[in-house]
Amino acid sequence: MNRLCEAPQNDRKLLVKTAIAALVLRFDHLLVDAEGAMKSFLIMCLATALAAAAFYTRPGQRELVFHLIDTQADQANRSWRKADAEKADKLARSLTIKDRLLWVEAERDGQVVYTGAFAHWFENTPKDQKGEKSEKSERATVAQVAKLLGSF
Repeated sequence: MNRLCEAPQNDRKLLVKTAIAALVLRFDHLLVDAEGAMKSFLIMCLATALAAAAFYTRPGQRELVFHLIDTQADQANRSWRKADAEKADKLARSLTIKDRLLWVEAERDGQVVYTGAFAHWFENTPKDQKGEKSEKSERATVAQVAKLLGSF
């Protein structure tokens, strides 16, 4: 006998993920997996919401200029000067903006330099420059962290 939440198709051994598919196909002998259908529906709703958020929050050229001004600022307190704005404007004019459906790419000479998604710009560093260490990208070693933790 069928429980209240089960479709009448559940007496058979075949499997269809949604009751709607069973009704559309008009096969009354197909089994409906109610939990799987609800999980699939929720995953579909969340994926759609994530894609909509990515689409509506793509950064534009204006946000790229502000990001470049922030990264080009020479001072540690990130105060903007006219020279920083001019340098960022010159760099922004040399970039080509490629608008994808869910993200934005800024290219220079055919190489993606910046990727924009969810209202932020991320810098893409080439593989050959990743090995080089700068002051900003240096990370503490395990010994240095242990030394700092030991002093507390």
